[in-house]
Amino acid sequence: NNGIDWAGLFNWSAKYNDGTKKTNFSPMTKEEREWLEKAMKEYTYNEADRMQEIIKVLFDQDSKEEQELLENLDELYEIIDIHPRNSTNLDQAGGFKLLMDTMLNNTHEKVRKLSMEIFAAIVQNNSEMQAIAYKYGGLNLMYKYVDEQSDKNKEQVLGALSSLLRTSVAEIKAEFFKEMKGLDWIKQIILEPETTKRALKKIFFLLYDLIVKETDKSVEKVLPDDHPIKDYIVSNFDMIVRMLNLLNYENEEDLFSDHVLREFILNC
Repeated sequence: NNGIDWAGLFNWSAKYNDGTKKTNFSPMTKEEREWLEKAMKEYTYNEADRMQEIIKVLFDQDSKEEQELLENLDELYEIIDIHPRNSTNLDQAGGFKLLMDTMLNNTHEKVRKLSMEIFAAIVQNNSEMQAIAYKYGGLNLMYKYVDEQSDKNKEQVLGALSSLLRTSVAEIKAEFFKEMKGLDWIKQIILEPETTKRALKKIFFLLYDLIVKETDKSVEKVLPDDHPIKDYIVSNFDMIVRMLNLLNYENEEDLFSDHVLREFILNC
């Protein structure tokens, strides 16, 4: 211990800091208390108040500059990340629907992309917010994929849609697969030569997650068949060939490093 008398040092500290020694402190005056309360209020970050201000910016987004929108969305992202309840608070204040309108309709490419990132963070593993997003038309992201011109935005569309489809809300998956022909849409993306590797990776992870869940007996069935997604893949040979080529063991840019999806397809 380098010769330090730790026991003695502790006893000395306790003797002079145990609260028994008389101090020169006096109670705060009314003016001092008011000043302290004002200072604390000014320097305390109020999430709810700031969220309301951001919602107002989104409401008037057509008259706002791109940079102002991006800065406000960045801050909204941070607020959402602080606590899960802030997602619910955003919806109750009318902001979630505005966020979805922003990601689907704003004229600025970067603003749409950031809005989709926030949307994905809100709905991921949150069945309550997934159901709300579905009610507000979240599956329209499927059509947004075609509209977006930049690869980065297309990739983010897939990320946002995947977060919505990885859900326990059977109604969402039922509409996507049955009414919107979601598997045909996924197939088109896989077969499209210009689809980026990053986009394909998102699609493959989504497919794998959906296949695993449809074989899990504890998960509510979306379609009447036992394994509709797996059966669809098996019945589309061109899709299988394309996927297996992309998931080649010899490929240095393998999109699915664990090869789990490749093995799953081979064993279908």
